[in-house]
Amino acid sequence: MNDQRSSGVIPIEVPSERLPEDLSALVAGLLAAEENVNAATAECVYRLAFLARAAHGRRVGSLDAMSVCAQAIGITRQTLQPFALIARCWTQEELRELLTRRDAHGRGLSSSHLVTLARIPRAARIRWIERALAESLDVRALRRKIHEEDGVDHRNVDDDRSRCTIRLSSREPGGRLARSIA
Repeated sequence: MNDQRSSGVIPIEVPSERLPEDLSALVAGLLAAEENVNAATAECVYRLAFLARAAHGRRVGSLDAMSVCAQAIGITRQTLQPFALIARCWTQEELRELLTRRDAHGRGLSSSHLVTLARIPRAARIRWIERALAESLDVRALRRKIHEEDGVDHRNVDDDRSRCTIRLSSREPGGRLARSIA
């Protein structure tokens, strides 16, 4: 793909036509920007995950550290808390790799996919990541299939690391980070 970008002409699915050089340069620039956005998203998810993990179970004076951190970054505690699961399951590099992978429609795994996948036993995770991408599963379909095929309720899972029962929340309007990572 990089060879096509640097050559100045990108083949498209229009019979016997190619993009003119100026349009090709614009497309290449957009694709490069998208790669930067994907890297920034992975970094944001990673930082949220490790913030949530560090704040979990701690107090700031008389207040819950998770709530204080969530408020400081403009999201709710219910949005931040599931990211602690992500930090336990993947390293920063693994997250980068996961978030850059695409399904047949060009869509990647979202942070909601990762939270769902973090709730299932480690042995099944890789298989479900591959299926989610191969079948272009949205989060609801992924949860449903995991429940139907593996009999696992994504909300209650025994992993050898700990018991995970954390409620998923929807994006909150006005949450600064919620808009950029969803």
